[in-house]
Amino acid sequence: MIKKTQELEEAAKIVAETQTLVTSKEKEIAIIKESAKRRDVMGELLGPLSGDKKSVMGELLESVQTDKLYSAFDKYLPAVMNGGTPSKKALTEAKEITGDKQQAQTFSSEEKTAEIFDIRRLAGLKV
Repeated sequence: MIKKTQELEEAAKIVAETQTLVTSKEKEIAIIKESAKRRDVMGELLGPLSGDKKSVMGELLESVQTDKLYSAFDKYLPAVMNGGTPSKKALTEAKEITGDKQQAQTFSSEEKTAEIFDIRRLAGLKV
């Protein structure tokens, strides 16, 4: 009885290892199929383009998902054919605004004197 239990446990381990192996192989096959599909689509799209334009378009499509290659190709094609790459707006640095403003304080001598008297009065000093 103990022997049969051990055999069942070993068989269960083998089945689990086999399932893990099958799952990993299925993922590997899916990745290979996806890369083959991408290579075919890229070849189809880049085939009619000349050398420089082909390399520019290839760089632009490099980060695009395989499903969206056709729409991205249609989007970028006019810019590549006109000799440029689609322009992305360059960031421009603006003037830094901190909120600290240096204001020139100009007081007349009468205002200064009046202010001094107010300070002394508020401090409780005799004027």
